[in-house]
Amino acid sequence: MLRFSADSIECVPEALLASSMLDGAPLELREQFLKSLRFCSAEADTVLYGEGEPDDSLWIVVQGKVTLTRQTASGESVELDRADANDLFGELAVISPATRAATATTREPTDLLTLTREQFRRLIDAREPCAEALLRYATRRICRRLRQVDERIELAHEVAE
Repeated sequence: MLRFSADSIECVPEALLASSMLDGAPLELREQFLKSLRFCSAEADTVLYGEGEPDDSLWIVVQGKVTLTRQTASGESVELDRADANDLFGELAVISPATRAATATTREPTDLLTLTREQFRRLIDAREPCAEALLRYATRRICRRLRQVDERIELAHEVAE
């Protein structure tokens, strides 16, 4: 079960403040920024969003673990990625409107922060240093995943030959 809180996160963990996802943003702005995001908690095995669903939020793991999976044509569930404490996922939703490419499921009790596309755009337009840092971090993650996909395709092609 996913529970959103009316309150922001009470105390931002030190490791999240120091996370590389906010590199380049002044330390004094990081806590203020993270406290401005919507806080939620989820039990283990909670589906945060499903493949093919519309969603407009980026998620930051405060504590816990999330698995991102995708269904193959044969119905098999394939793990694409994992997000642990001090990491983010769902970043494409704030960059480009589309349906979700994967299903995000908690692997244990997990605390999260969410940032909507609308919030993100306002922060980018205002040149908010933390939003710009998140954008750089998200870009690096997307590039890393593209390289992984390229490697998988190359390996599959080699095996097929």
